[in-house]
Amino acid sequence: TQQICMLKNTRSTAPLGMAKFDGEQWVTESDAECPEAGYGVGRTFLRYGPTPTVRRIFQPQEYEQAVLKFMASELCDRDVAQGNMDYYMRNPNDWFAMRMKEEKTGVKFDYVTIERKQVVLVLVWTALLLLFAQQFIAKVSSGEIDFSKNHQFDFLTNLIN
Repeated sequence: TQQICMLKNTRSTAPLGMAKFDGEQWVTESDAECPEAGYGVGRTFLRYGPTPTVRRIFQPQEYEQAVLKFMASELCDRDVAQGNMDYYMRNPNDWFAMRMKEEKTGVKFDYVTIERKQVVLVLVWTALLLLFAQQFIAKVSSGEIDFSKNHQFDFLTNLIN
C-alpha cells in the first residue's frame, strides 16, 4: 500500500514523521516525504551527472525506496536523502569515504547545494559529449566508419601477404 501524495510545490524542512516500512516496502507518512517534496531530475543531473539521473528515470520505484529508507534511518529531510542517494549512485566508494570523513570530523557534507562552477562543468561536458556523438553518428551514416567489415585481424593478413 502506497500513500498518495497531494503536495503542490512546497518544500518542508520541518521535522518529519519519517517513512515507515509496511512489511513490503517503505511508505511515506506525510506530504513532506513524497517525491514531489524533493528536487527534480534536472537537479540530479546537474549535481551528480547521468548515472543517478538514468537510474532515477528508469528505476523510479527502486530510487524512491532507497530515498525513503535513508530518510527513516538517518532522520533527515527528503532533499538530504536524495542528495545522499544520488551521490551514492554516482560513486558508492566516494560516498562511503565521505561518510567516514563526516563521522571522523563531525562536519557534514552538503549534498543539496549546487555550485555555479559545477553547473558550468556539467553543461560543458554534456555539450562536448553531444558534439562527439553527433560527429560519430554522421561518420557512421556517411560510411566513413564501417562496422560491417571485421578489421580486427587486418594486420595478420598484411603480415601473411
